[in-house]
Amino acid sequence: MPLWKNGAFVDNDWVIVEDDSPIPDDAPAFVGIERWRAEREALAGRNAPIGLILSPGDEWSDVVGDLSRFPAIALRMPKFADGRAFSIARLLRDRDGYAGEIRAVGENAAAARYAGIPVTHRDTNHNVTFLTGHDATGVMPDAIDWTGVARSSPVIVMYMAMKHIGTISARLIAEGRSPDEPVAFVCNATTAQQQVLETTLARAETDVAGAGLSPPAIVVVGEVVRMRAALDWLGAATEGRKLVTDPLGSRSKDRSA
Repeated sequence: MPLWKNGAFVDNDWVIVEDDSPIPDDAPAFVGIERWRAEREALAGRNAPIGLILSPGDEWSDVVGDLSRFPAIALRMPKFADGRAFSIARLLRDRDGYAGEIRAVGENAAAARYAGIPVTHRDTNHNVTFLTGHDATGVMPDAIDWTGVARSSPVIVMYMAMKHIGTISARLIAEGRSPDEPVAFVCNATTAQQQVLETTLARAETDVAGAGLSPPAIVVVGEVVRMRAALDWLGAATEGRKLVTDPLGSRSKDRSA
């Protein structure tokens, strides 16, 4: 996706790579600090540029000597009002002498909104649950109260869930979610490689495999996914998608009441 820089949109080839995802050989890529520590030698020898991505709470004093290797550092902003990224940027410039490019990247609801999916909407839900699709060992997390999530959260947003999406979908359906409930996969959100797949809980595993999608991705489950038919601004601008004014059919329901 385009990057807003110096007062204008410019082309952006950088991708953000999660710790458990393969790094593309020919694309500039941001990696987390733990991955940099673990794979420093291999990453430093890449032909394509490598950048660092920092989150609030990360400690990077042990890699200050490596900062000059990164042409760009991305700072995660978990929510709009979270100003910790600005403090990190100031430390990088003033304390650590970093002279490269510093970017801000959004998390949580921002990726879904960019794809035209508001994770909350007055006509669908007033609460949302965020969770991860696998734990530190790579398996579907047992610590999550799947029964409670399925029955109490109208919208579920999942990170790192593609690997176990078949098992997760089956569990949610078994706990009472409709097999026809809308699901959206947003891969490589806000980058030039962004892909969005709209499907259902019952078809999620099959459709993801058929589309050839790969992480990183967020998965949104809930009726709010239907709002994308009205809010997919990027699809309208780049692919000529015709947006609808009543994606939930609310107006027709009101007229028939």
